[in-house]
Amino acid sequence: MNEIIANEVNFIPLFSLEDEEKLNKELVSELIPILPLMNTVLFPGMVIPITVGRSKSIKLTQEHSRSNQPIGVITHKDNELEEPTKADLYTVGTLARIIKFLSMPDGSVTIIVQGLKRFELLDIVETEPYYKARVCEYITNEYTPELKGNSDFEALIGSIRDTAISMIRLSPNLPREATYMLQNIESPSFLMSFIASNLSVSVEERQSILEIRDIEERGKVVLKLLNKDLQMSELKNQIQNKSRQEMDKQSREYMLHQQMKAIQQELGGSPAEKDTKQLEERAKEKKWN
Repeated sequence: MNEIIANEVNFIPLFSLEDEEKLNKELVSELIPILPLMNTVLFPGMVIPITVGRSKSIKLTQEHSRSNQPIGVITHKDNELEEPTKADLYTVGTLARIIKFLSMPDGSVTIIVQGLKRFELLDIVETEPYYKARVCEYITNEYTPELKGNSDFEALIGSIRDTAISMIRLSPNLPREATYMLQNIESPSFLMSFIASNLSVSVEERQSILEIRDIEERGKVVLKLLNKDLQMSELKNQIQNKSRQEMDKQSREYMLHQQMKAIQQELGGSPAEKDTKQLEERAKEKKWN
């Protein structure tokens, strides 16, 4: 099935509070082209590669990669549908700008997009040559100067950051440089977006995070899911370490057994083998019924 599949690898762009302010000022046009997305959710600020295979979507990306005009990225509820209707799409998506367009040898297209800000889907007004929809801005309560001095909020952000760093240290597949990057993300909103994009959760759970309007509530949900991920990683590590220790113990026992056999052979066999041979000789001389 030709569909849009976003890779799970997410890039960490250099992102400051000033960048966030620019994104928040981005205007949401009333009518925008829509790129239906499968198996992932794009968060504001995140930069991700998306592979596009359907002809409508290829046409959309070809036109808008040259115009620098933002597009709407919104996630499917049902990945099996070739032609989704409004009811088949989530109502909240992310305005995005195409920053790279790559044609693949198999005829598909890979684009790299950056999420800008949330929008709400009102209605699909066109399906040819690609989807166009009437939308409005999805208002959220993001980071404000008042929150900067809020000790509860600062503690929440600190907990999110520390837990994410613990996750990185537990995972052998994540580069250690990611720890440094996490420590230097200024924007709490972007920190949550980055972590939510990389959590081991379902698309539905990521979408629910995208739809949370209040940043404090969003942070609490992200921290809860992050702790769940951390506990699972710790459990996996414990199981792996236990299995490794058992394998090491079995290997040591095997080596010791082999060494014992070699020593016994050098000494003329084990006492048990000598006793067995004596019994066999005596059995040959005895007359049995």
